[in-house]
Amino acid sequence: MGTLIVAAVDALVVRNHPREIGIDAFTWGNEAQQQHLPLGEIFRSKWIAVGGFGIVACTFAIAGTATWVVPAFIAVQHMAPDSGAVIGTVMGLSQVLFLVIGGYMSDRLGKPLMIKLTAFLALLTALMFLWSVVTPMPFGMLVLFAALSGIALLGGGAIFALLSEKYSDALAPAAIGYAEVFGILSAFVAPWMMGAIISASAGSFTGAFIAFAAVEFIIVGLLMILARDDVRQAVTVGSPAE
Repeated sequence: MGTLIVAAVDALVVRNHPREIGIDAFTWGNEAQQQHLPLGEIFRSKWIAVGGFGIVACTFAIAGTATWVVPAFIAVQHMAPDSGAVIGTVMGLSQVLFLVIGGYMSDRLGKPLMIKLTAFLALLTALMFLWSVVTPMPFGMLVLFAALSGIALLGGGAIFALLSEKYSDALAPAAIGYAEVFGILSAFVAPWMMGAIISASAGSFTGAFIAFAAVEFIIVGLLMILARDDVRQAVTVGSPAE
């Protein structure tokens, strides 16, 4: 609902250009005049799929774990409900830490590699929490798993940087926006899918985390195929003005 409210406000008040609010002489500087942005070109390149599925790998893992890990620990590991705050806080700090670390790594290891690595780590996160719902563990181990959960975001920054490189300056912002739609959808699908499985299995978390791992496995496979950066065919998707 909050997203819908913000979208409605934006639709009412946000304008595409300062000239639309009465600043007739405004200029961005020495920008090239764009008569038409060929948004269709975005979807003719494989990199929109790489960015989209890369974001899905991250957000599917984060949304699924943020929603169901604490209830799973309470139900399966008999963790005290009050300890849920500890797990949630550690998971949040882990995401920030690994996202920052991944930014430094992306500049050195290459962005396509980081995206594939992050998808693999998201799969590892799913398997890690699957293990936690089938095996009795001490509370310290649960905290450790929460501290490692942020690895699913290690290459999050590399996704946006890659799209900025693969598309022209005119198209990159739109490409990033469309790629983020994948993540928004997965942030809804992941907790809903896992919740539906838990409900259908009378409260069993095992099937939900198996499904979580299966989705991440599929994404890893897709990215291994798509995110191959052939330097002989390296091009930037541009606009007619370029």
